[in-house]
Amino acid sequence: MSKVVGTGVEWLAARTALLAEEKEVTRRSDELARKRQALPWVPVDKDYSFETEDGTKTLLGLFDGCSQLLVYHFMFGPTVDGWPDAGCPGCSYTAASLDGAVVHLPPRGVMFVAVSSAPLENLLAYRRRMSWSFPWVSQGDSDVNLDFAVFTKEGRRTGTGFNFGTPKHAEEIDLRRDELHGLSAFALEDGVVYHTYSCYDRGTDVLSATWQLLDRKPNGRGDDPAGLAAPTRRIRMIERSAMNLPPVVPETEWQAAQGALRAEEKEATRARDALAAKRRRLPMVRIEKDYIFNGPDDKTSLFDLFEERRQLLLYHFMFGPNQDAGCDGCSMFVDQIGHLAHLHARDTSFALVSHAPITKIEAYRKRMGWTIPWYSSFESDFNVDFGVGPETPQPDVYQDGETFGLSVFVRDGDSVYRTYFTTKRGVEALGSVWTFLDLTPLGRQEAWEDSPAGYPQTKPYEWWRRHDEYEGM
Repeated sequence: MSKVVGTGVEWLAARTALLAEEKEVTRRSDELARKRQALPWVPVDKDYSFETEDGTKTLLGLFDGCSQLLVYHFMFGPTVDGWPDAGCPGCSYTAASLDGAVVHLPPRGVMFVAVSSAPLENLLAYRRRMSWSFPWVSQGDSDVNLDFAVFTKEGRRTGTGFNFGTPKHAEEIDLRRDELHGLSAFALEDGVVYHTYSCYDRGTDVLSATWQLLDRKPNGRGDDPAGLAAPTRRIRMIERSAMNLPPVVPETEWQAAQGALRAEEKEATRARDALAAKRRRLPMVRIEKDYIFNGPDDKTSLFDLFEERRQLLLYHFMFGPNQDAGCDGCSMFVDQIGHLAHLHARDTSFALVSHAPITKIEAYRKRMGWTIPWYSSFESDFNVDFGVGPETPQPDVYQDGETFGLSVFVRDGDSVYRTYFTTKRGVEALGSVWTFLDLTPLGRQEAWEDSPAGYPQTKPYEWWRRHDEYEGM
């Protein structure tokens, strides 16, 4: 692997220049979220039924008292490798992050459910195997996965038109037979269900963080905690909303509006890919100081946090030494981190570091039910040196003045280098395996990426596994 080792000043200059571009992409993402919320709505006239753990339900019944519904079309059927005992590895990859994120959606009036064509007993058995808890239903004999992937009558008749007619794989895909993935959004108004949004293929890359999910529902994040979507007053199914809702249109008009927005979303995806390529070319700063952390069993070094892997993602978790509970926002972020086996498969470790004593960290981790490696910097100046903590605790400030962020490190022999850091809104879109890997110096290590010569790369999909199927992880 070629590398550019620079001084702290050189790294900061390069990182600051990249930050300006990242902020532009973030602003572009905000504009796309606004346009999603302005898409017209299409009434769902067809009656769909689903087999659930509580018996047969209609599409309206899946809202479960909420005003909005996100449906993840999870590939699990006869054309999926592993059938009938396992769902798609790629969808499993995404679901590992979704499982922790969806708990934060109902307080915003949003219900999440996964839908697959496999029988319900197969879905529940696989969910137990993966240790997930999100609602998962079978479409049974209905056509919901077909209908919300092709949109036109001709497409539904022939099984063609996936991802709004994108030429990619068009000749080989037949949705009457093949399982494919996607995400659809629905709204409920005056007892009528409306289809508001759908995305597929790489459009689902970023669907592992709560904010990314909320940005794809009809009324966005709903940032007013006392508003219509607050937990104390969800919009009921029969209640007329006071929101200025988008127009209700025929399906052909909705598809035209969705197609125009999709072109902009693809442009934003390409912009994110370009940023990831630039991250892989940032200069690195060698870590000269020996940092020691307290773990649950013993003291450990920064080098040891790599767990003999090449790269390390380190999340600076806000947890002050005088507090008994960690930051709620950081806790929400950690809920969304999927199974670490997927990162390990790309030679990348993940760890949390906080300034709180290890005894408080362990108590809080047990309360939250997390298994991610978590270490205390209580006896070192690690947080101060990396700009995420004050020199002395500030008891009158939230979390004693600690802040949050994500640092990325790479190991070359016995030397450790810092390659990247982000904080604030730069952290908000993280959570999926792909977005984490996009921050690392080696990237996703897939052949389509624009990486420096000599970087390890394989074909996409070939290295993906269900998290209990990786070898030697």
